[in-house]
Amino acid sequence: MTRLDHQPHGRPAALAPLDPAIRRALQALHRARPLGLARTTGGFRGIADHVDTGTGLVLKDQGLARIDHAGHYPRLKINRAGRSALKKEGSS
Repeated sequence: MTRLDHQPHGRPAALAPLDPAIRRALQALHRARPLGLARTTGGFRGIADHVDTGTGLVLKDQGLARIDHAGHYPRLKINRAGRSALKKEGSS
């Protein structure tokens, strides 16, 4: 069985250009580091930003963010792949 995010020889697949909504959500998560955005009705909310549920789950499915269940509320947090995708978009 082949993982969808890897090519057959084990090399990671090239990332497609980020959708504007995904880029904005990643930027919001990056600004919310290290706390992330807390789960609320209809999405994830932080002090300054909001990410809707659909976009948050797309980020999680693409491996650009993770959901941390350690605290009282689940939090959406950016991971290393998300930070590098933002950096690559910024340099292009």
